Amino acid sequence: MILTVNLNSTTDIVIPISDLKLSSVSRTPWIAAYPGGKATNVARALASLGADVTTTGFCGVNDFESMKKFLNSCNVHSDFVKVKGANRPCIIITETRAKRETIINSESSFKINNSALFTFLKKLKNLSSKSKITIFSGSLPLSLPFNFYYRAINICNKNSLTILDTSAKYLKHSIKAGPSIIKQNLDEIESGFNIKLNTKSAIKKFSFNLLKKHNLKAVIITLHEKGAILFENDTSFYFPALKMENAISPVGCGDAFTAGLAFGIESWKNIKEAVKFGIACATANLQHFGSCFFTAAEARSYIKKIKILNY
Repeated sequence: MILTVNLNSTTDIVIPISDLKLSSVSRTPWIAAYPGGKATNVARALASLGADVTTTGFCGVNDFESMKKFLNSCNVHSDFVKVKGANRPCIIITETRAKRETIINSESSFKINNSALFTFLKKLKNLSSKSKITIFSGSLPLSLPFNFYYRAINICNKNSLTILDTSAKYLKHSIKAGPSIIKQNLDEIESGFNIKLNTKSAIKKFSFNLLKKHNLKAVIITLHEKGAILFENDTSFYFPALKMENAISPVGCGDAFTAGLAFGIESWKNIKEAVKFGIACATANLQHFGSCFFTAAEARSYIKKIKILNY
């Protein structure tokens, strides 16, 4: 089983329009809303790939039943702790002509008391003990301390391979727990550690230092449309992204990558091949509105086209 941890659940609202014009009325052919959050998106993608996946975390009481029903329809087991408040809205405006996105996030209204916190930590310990891989993905609600991931990762490290993909503000403290793998984009690495990595040598030096300092199995740095870099032991590899002329939206590509990575590790026990599959899943995700609505067949169709180069 693979476990994903979604501490800051959302309701994602996707709005496609041809062009966004400020101070004017825009019209859209449709609007889609669905339960989200990075780890929830990862869980759905994993299920579509054929994985046995469970997602846990906190969910607002107002959205609890709809979240559970939606995930069940996606073949995802859900085991959330119900808390006061609603899942925060995340508005995704996709301009189809300019091929760009505007994302508006709000802060969470969750009220997480000590009882809910204790229930979650107990649930996390139990679920992670049954999971080969545990994925921590996304930001934290305001009612949790900024170093909460450190505590949670320490609980799971005993029985599960852990993957961390979080916002820059939480990264520096979370990594001290020694997750097995961190998967972050370059912007988050630079912001999280207040450093500029403008050259290949600077990226290599910093990444290998992270590996050794925090006893990580791998550091994976994603580069948006340029692909990804893997640092493992004393080796490094570059995975160029595939060029997609008819891409629809990059929203959720990071979550798709994480899903492919985890699925690949569980299936092949090989991080390098797993990163390759992560690139394939991210490429498939480009062909859809919203996050992680691609199919396993779409992802697998790109695998042979992806190159692995020494870095």
